[in-house]
Amino acid sequence: MDLKEAFATLEIEYGSSIAEARTAYRRLCIVWHPDRFQDVELKTHAEEKLKRINEAYSTIKLVKPAPKPKPAPKPKPAPKPAPKPKPAPKPKSEGGLGRESPVGALLVGISVAVVVFVVIFAWVSSSQQNHVEEPKNYVEKAKNYVEKTHVGDIAVRTEPEFPQPQPQNIKNEPPRLLKNTIGMQLVRIPAGEFRMGSPDSDTNGNEKPQHLVKITKPFYLSVYEVTQQQYEKVTGLYPWRNQKYTREGPNYPATWVSHEEAVAFCRKLSGQEGVDYRLPTEAEWEYCCRAGTTTVYSFGDDASELGRYAWYDNNARYRAAHYAHGVGEKLPNSWGLYDMHGNVLEWCHDKYGPFGSEGVVSDPLGSVQRYGYMVLRGGSYHDGSALLRSACRISKAPISHWYSIGFRPVRTFPPIGNEPTQ
Repeated sequence: MDLKEAFATLEIEYGSSIAEARTAYRRLCIVWHPDRFQDVELKTHAEEKLKRINEAYSTIKLVKPAPKPKPAPKPKPAPKPAPKPKPAPKPKSEGGLGRESPVGALLVGISVAVVVFVVIFAWVSSSQQNHVEEPKNYVEKAKNYVEKTHVGDIAVRTEPEFPQPQPQNIKNEPPRLLKNTIGMQLVRIPAGEFRMGSPDSDTNGNEKPQHLVKITKPFYLSVYEVTQQQYEKVTGLYPWRNQKYTREGPNYPATWVSHEEAVAFCRKLSGQEGVDYRLPTEAEWEYCCRAGTTTVYSFGDDASELGRYAWYDNNARYRAAHYAHGVGEKLPNSWGLYDMHGNVLEWCHDKYGPFGSEGVVSDPLGSVQRYGYMVLRGGSYHDGSALLRSACRISKAPISHWYSIGFRPVRTFPPIGNEPTQ
C-alpha cells in the first residue's frame, strides 16, 4: 500500500501528522469492529476493512510523508494605463451672432415665442372641433350598446370576447401532493404489489426468501427525510446540537433521533393536525423505494450511477464530507421521493426478524416479538453501495442515537373528498 492510499484509507488529508493518523486509526477501529455487525456478510466486510486500516497505519508510521508543495506565487497584476489627458476647453466667441452675444440671445427668444404661439393655436382649434363631434359619437355608442344588450326592460352587460373558465368536474380523488402545517411535503402512494427481498442469486441471506407483498391501502409518504426545522417545530428539541459529524440548518435531516423519539414525533404531529402519522412498515418502505422497479436500485443495476441519486461513502465520507447532507440535493426516484438511497438510515415501524415462508402476504407488520431490534432501511452517507440497495435491511436497538440515522413519516389515507389540495 502506497502512502497516499494509506492516508485515504484513514480518511485524513495527505501529509497529516502521526498524531492525526493515530487518532483516525483509533476511531476507525471502533467503527469497523466486527463485533458490531450481526450479518455474516457485513461482519466479513468489516474484518477486511479493519485489515486495510491496520496496514495503512503501519505504512504511515514507517514512511515519513513528503512535505506539502508550496503554492506558486500569484502573478502581479499588470499596471493600469495612464489616464487620458482632458481636452482643452473651447474658447468662447467674442463677437458675431452667437448665443453669448446680445443680438443672438434676442433672436433665440423670438424663435421660441413663435413656436409656442403655433402650438397653442393648433391645440385650441382641435379642442373646438372635438366639442362638436364627441356628443354625437357618445349617443351612437350608447344606442348601439343598449340595442345589443337589451333584455325586456333591463340593459345587461355583454359577455367578454375571451371564453370564461368552465368549472371542472370535481372527482372524489385526493390530491397527489400535500403540504402540512409544518411545511412537510407528502406524496400519495397508490395501493399495489411488489416482490420484496433479494432473489436466490443474491448472497444476502437476511433478505430471503423473496416473496410477493400486497399493499392494500394507499397512503401518503414524506417526500424528504424529516428536517431539523420540522423536528424542532413539533417537539421543541434538537438532539443533533453540538454532536460530532453533524451540520446544523433548517434543511439538514434530523439525526441523533432514536426509534422511540421518532414514534413520539409522529404521535405529537398527529395530535397537532388531527390526522394519523406513523413510521412506515418495512414493506411499505421497500415498496416506495423500488417505485415499481425490480432492479438492485430504484434507477437500475449500475452502482456507478449511484452518485446521481445518493450521498454515500464515495462522494461524502471519503471526500472529507463526513456528515448528513441537506435533503433533496440528489435526484428522486420515479415516484418523486428523494434520498431513499443514502444520506441517512431511516427507521421503520417493524421489529427486525426473518421473513416468513409464505409466498404471498398482505400488509405485513414484521416480527411479532415483544422485544428486539428495529429495522433500518436505505443506507447512509457513511455506507458503501451494497448497503444502499433497495432490498438491504439492517437493525439497531430502539434507543440507539446515531449521526447517520433519521426517518420519514407516513400519513394515513384521508376519507375521500375531505382533503384539501396543496
